[in-house]
Amino acid sequence: MSLSCWNIILFATVIFVVFHINYVSTMHSVVNGVSNNKRLGASTHPPTIVPIKSGRMDLSNVFDFSRRQWATKLVERLQKQEDILLENVTSRLSWNFGYDKPRKVQNLVSKRHLMEKSVSSLNGKQNWSQKNIVRFPEQQILGGVVSVGMYYIELDVGCGQIIHVQVDTGSSTMAVPLSECVNCKQHDRRYDFSKCPNATRGEKIPCDSDICGANTCYSSYCGSCSASTAACCSQVDNSKCGFILRYGDGAFAQGTVIHETVTIANITFKTYFGGILKDSPSFELTEVDGVFGLAFPLLACNPTCLTPVFDDMVQKGLVERDIFSIHSDLENGVLVLGGSDDRLYDGTLEYSPLINANEPEFYEVECEEVTVSGTNVDLPHFKTAVVDSGTTLIILSLDSFLALKRYFQAHYCNVSGLCGEDGDPDLSWFDPDYCALLEDSEIRQLPNIEFHLKNDVLLILEPEDYMLKVESPNLLTGEIEIYRCLGIHYMQHLERMGNDMILGGTLLQRYYTVYDREQMRLGFAKAKRWSDVKQVLDETRQPEKGTDNVEASQPSQSPFASTSPTPRTNEEQGELSHSSSFLDILSSYRLWIVVGASIVGAFAILSVVGIILYRRRRNRYAHVDEAEAASLTSTGRNDQDDIQLSTEESSSLMPGTRA
Repeated sequence: MSLSCWNIILFATVIFVVFHINYVSTMHSVVNGVSNNKRLGASTHPPTIVPIKSGRMDLSNVFDFSRRQWATKLVERLQKQEDILLENVTSRLSWNFGYDKPRKVQNLVSKRHLMEKSVSSLNGKQNWSQKNIVRFPEQQILGGVVSVGMYYIELDVGCGQIIHVQVDTGSSTMAVPLSECVNCKQHDRRYDFSKCPNATRGEKIPCDSDICGANTCYSSYCGSCSASTAACCSQVDNSKCGFILRYGDGAFAQGTVIHETVTIANITFKTYFGGILKDSPSFELTEVDGVFGLAFPLLACNPTCLTPVFDDMVQKGLVERDIFSIHSDLENGVLVLGGSDDRLYDGTLEYSPLINANEPEFYEVECEEVTVSGTNVDLPHFKTAVVDSGTTLIILSLDSFLALKRYFQAHYCNVSGLCGEDGDPDLSWFDPDYCALLEDSEIRQLPNIEFHLKNDVLLILEPEDYMLKVESPNLLTGEIEIYRCLGIHYMQHLERMGNDMILGGTLLQRYYTVYDREQMRLGFAKAKRWSDVKQVLDETRQPEKGTDNVEASQPSQSPFASTSPTPRTNEEQGELSHSSSFLDILSSYRLWIVVGASIVGAFAILSVVGIILYRRRRNRYAHVDEAEAASLTSTGRNDQDDIQLSTEESSSLMPGTRA
């Protein structure tokens, strides 16, 4: 084979390798969680739409999103006390950026192949000035809808041990992993009783204690039953009061009821909550270890009915009023205990009454109408809505979701990718399985979605709000690609559970929400952006002595009461930043190493094949040459003999020739 043929083969191999890696990098884009609205290399090609995998995933594997999940959760209503163990199941849908086989249909790319190598959740925490006014106890919220899939706070348990717990207004339970947990994530954020002094150390509640709920032992999750009260004993430790938390997707956590000191927003007190001794692989996340439920007491039986932590704070007079409020932005927020903070929102608060105020379970309000840019959309199920900070997206019933999708496709097909690709209308970014590369100009062509709540409360979501922005650097070029993912999903049979829709993080990141449990109402106002909130809070100074802006029982510290015993220094933040930058650089170089190694490997394989073929050909020609040489030698000798014989015959026939 000629040298030019080998060059052609090598060139074709290199082109194939580069094309394949570029394809894989597109399919497995890494979402950049660091907020950066600058788009590099904006394109005019049709949208690339990325299928989302259902099922909660471990954040240690996401994102490289670190697999950041998009989790939704719905706690089923409790009907009767005797059904608590059977019915107290949280049904939750999870939307992750998980990873199966690459799936692409022309310009559609599955959402499950979006990944994030985000460090936003690590760098999102900031240490604030100790000179800020504290009107009510406030705690900084970390996480985000895209960066983590939920919001969480740092809870100080016992003697300064930090546990990350999800801020969840859709449940009433608080639970943290214990050091004895047999299969919890192996990191430092597990509560260890032995690290606290004996004098202040809490306890695990015995199964025969009066605290442990009587007549609750009728579940397979109970290890045994107490002889005196038929209480549910822990399956992991039969001598302790059982704690069980189950979810509709199969995830679970179980352990024991504990009584221990906690610190929230610099308020320290002892309370009862769940200590996890065993959980399923899908329960605990890398950034979030446990849960901090803020709903009503009817949801706090697991199976022993405990007073929810916030209710306990109210009953003990640790907060001024039975009110809390939440500000949540893309990556940060504020939890305000005892009231609201007018520095965190614009305009005035508008209130809508809670449904079932006499026996409340969720924060549920009446939804009178849903409109799209002022036009009524006839949704089959939209009469009630649960406001849940533990749900990532807005969740509709399947019928309502399909009705909204049909309306969009009937009026806004000018937006790329909305009305399907490859002749299939289901291959659309309105399908929850896909995300799309869309220009900002196309986003502006989409309509507002308005939720009309009782008492003329109007909640407006602009396209920028419900088309969630996911930044993803192309691994080959390094350019930032901005995917848009619809922040609305559906749950089949949602209406059968007594709820028509769930208003989760997609809405709550835009609205400051006040949970007024005294007057059984929810208040809404447009939330200020985090950059403005941070600036206002940093500029606010503590009042001089004699002022009454700060409650005597409340510490005059930062409204972002970091419960960490050793706040990060600037040097540590710098090291973290440098480390993250180094990882980013290493990641980009790693791609080129793979490309180079692929080219070198292909060249080496082709070279070996070429050498083998060359040697075979040379050996074959060598054998042919030897055969031809032997043949020529034999022919030469025969010719010489013939010539000699011919000469002798000629001489004998000539006359006068001497004998």
